[in-house]
Amino acid sequence: MYIYIGIAFLLILLYSLVIKPFIQLLLIKIKFGNQAKMIFFPIFGDIVEIEGSYKKYNDHYASIKKYFKENKDLKFLLLNIFNIPFIFIGDPEMIKQIHTNHDSFRKIDFLNNNSRLMGQGLLFQYGQQWKNQRKLLGRPFDFDKLKARIPMMNQVVKLKLANNNYQNPLDLTRSIAGEVVIQTFFGKEAENAQLNGREAQSEIVELFNDITEAIYGSFYGFLKWMIIGEKQWKILPNKKERNINRRIEELNIFARNVIDNRITKIQKEGFKKNQEDFDFLDIHLQELLDEKNTTGITKEEIISQFITLFFAGTDTTSSVAAMCLFYLAQYPEIHQELLKEIQTVIGDGDVLDIHLNKLQELNSFILEVLRVRNPASGPLVRVANQDMLIKDLHIKKGWILMPANFVQQQNDKYFQNYEDFDHKRFLKTQVVKNDNGYVNIPFSAGPRNCIGQHMAMMEIKVILCHIIRNFKVTPVPEKMKNLKWKAKFLYFHEPLDCIQLIRN
Repeated sequence: MYIYIGIAFLLILLYSLVIKPFIQLLLIKIKFGNQAKMIFFPIFGDIVEIEGSYKKYNDHYASIKKYFKENKDLKFLLLNIFNIPFIFIGDPEMIKQIHTNHDSFRKIDFLNNNSRLMGQGLLFQYGQQWKNQRKLLGRPFDFDKLKARIPMMNQVVKLKLANNNYQNPLDLTRSIAGEVVIQTFFGKEAENAQLNGREAQSEIVELFNDITEAIYGSFYGFLKWMIIGEKQWKILPNKKERNINRRIEELNIFARNVIDNRITKIQKEGFKKNQEDFDFLDIHLQELLDEKNTTGITKEEIISQFITLFFAGTDTTSSVAAMCLFYLAQYPEIHQELLKEIQTVIGDGDVLDIHLNKLQELNSFILEVLRVRNPASGPLVRVANQDMLIKDLHIKKGWILMPANFVQQQNDKYFQNYEDFDHKRFLKTQVVKNDNGYVNIPFSAGPRNCIGQHMAMMEIKVILCHIIRNFKVTPVPEKMKNLKWKAKFLYFHEPLDCIQLIRN
């Protein structure tokens, strides 16, 4: 009797974990033929494909790019995550539909810590709560308001460049970007903040990376994530998970203490008279402490918003800035051309808002780096909230989709001489061929595009201007030989110290 029950259970398990998702993907493949490529691995799905690419090419995304380069008709890859169909989309028209129809999807928290980190922040909110938060942040992210922060950016960059304790360029740019975000959100009170015995920005970024490694870097962590979700951190935590739990708690205590101290100060002294001097925390607390509080914002939501903006404003901005340095090391002639433009436009002083639009060659260089090797290589993965049709592809509720914006950026259908690194490409009048507006979208697109893209570009330009004027950026030949491209939460090269900054 028990044998039959056991066999029945195994058959049900086999059907739900293997047979059902395989058939669902196979039917799509049969319908679309050469426009779809099916890559199915029972249970471990896309992890096998991505890790296989890393083992073969030293690059997590190389095989995916290769599929789209070799098959010009390819619109999407059919993979699986555990027992769920996972569709990796490279067709701009389908990508457009996903970005514009954002209410039909929710984003997956791949850090598996929604309740403790970014769950109540702008990134993962939906409906009216997302609209309230976007509206609240719209004013401080206005370009004219951001310009007032440029002097602070200059000051932070110069102070960090005077410190020689950074082991690699990414550590340097993380320290800069993190300090800018902390002062932008919390104000001068949180300047040079410490967390877990080191710079707060370095600790938070490493915490995100360690969470990613704990989930995707081990069979134990991945299986727990797939089966029990966020409870993974409470049920039978291993040593690494216990350490992460402690650090997440410390991060929340840090943010809460800064917020409570600011509330106490406001209750004694009131808000600043000039709202133009408000930092992001002031803007949120003005709403929280207002008797009406029409958005219903809570202190927990403000903490989550800080962590969200910190992650988005530190890891992505610093990675793009460091990636720019990587390409400057490969092309010293570009370094010289950009130096000449910077000296002509700015001279030896600080970067001012009047300089930004005049640095056209530097702007084109940054955009070309984003085209060729964007560290934020794809927007966060989405889950369908309902059955729907994306062009002629039927999607079922619960299926997972990833608009893979980086595959069409390296395709001769959209970019002439796409394999060349052309730092003047974006100075041309027509850069993208067959453009529907969703081919080259380094900061995403649609209603949920990156709200901080102006701040990010502004900050990257300030960082690069100071470094290009004061340092040579050179490769370290012995470390460039075995270069690897690894996707953690973001996509970056290893080793990190394959390039170095040498002061003039």
